Amino acid sequence: MGLSGFFLTEEAIRKAVGDTLPKDWADFAVEQSERTRSELMDLLSVELSRTLESVDVAEIFGQLAEGRTIEVKAEIRLKPRDEEAPKESGSRAKDA
Repeated sequence: MGLSGFFLTEEAIRKAVGDTLPKDWADFAVEQSERTRSELMDLLSVELSRTLESVDVAEIFGQLAEGRTIEVKAEIRLKPRDEEAPKESGSRAKDA
């Protein structure tokens, strides 16, 4: 079983072992899988957090931008809110 097996759902584990194992063993496999998955996610989040805390974002962006030109293209539109939208000009002609 590879890394993908690590993320199997309870249903997938039960299908994988089927009737070949006693129910107690299948229950144990499901419990172990869930606990191991939870522990792995906890460890990964701690390590990722530690790594991100030690990263100097300003330095990385400085190195990335060094010797380059930063070009930004943007489009900004100001639109009226729905409740404040002006009436169409065609409706004025009908009222007049």
